[in-house]
Amino acid sequence: LLYLDVDNFKEINDTFGHIIGDKFLSLVGQVISRQIRGSDIGARYGGDEFVVILPNTALDEARATAEKLSAAVEHAAALNPGEEQVKLGISIGVAVCPDDSRSAGELLQMADGRLYEQKAARKSGRGRSNVA
Repeated sequence: LLYLDVDNFKEINDTFGHIIGDKFLSLVGQVISRQIRGSDIGARYGGDEFVVILPNTALDEARATAEKLSAAVEHAAALNPGEEQVKLGISIGVAVCPDDSRSAGELLQMADGRLYEQKAARKSGRGRSNVA
């Protein structure tokens, strides 16, 4: 399971408004759809968060998919609201079953926790990657 959060999304909404913010969310959803396998399931989870279910996927492969998604979103985010270029990024928490949990709820909590641990590490300067 990948749990994705759009970095600094509140700033995008505050700066450009909710209509442009919605366009960015749509862009992220499109990128996810193009980058995942046919057997995977990607969905907007709420607000600026998305989840991707990767059936029968080992941890290393899930992390590789997360890195690929992160790079694809950064590359695709060349929208130009008005005259300003906006750089868009995502942070991703990764959790796998059965190693991290056997229930869907616990797996989601684990991925969410790793996502926010990674965001905190990057904010403090300890983390470099967008994937945890």
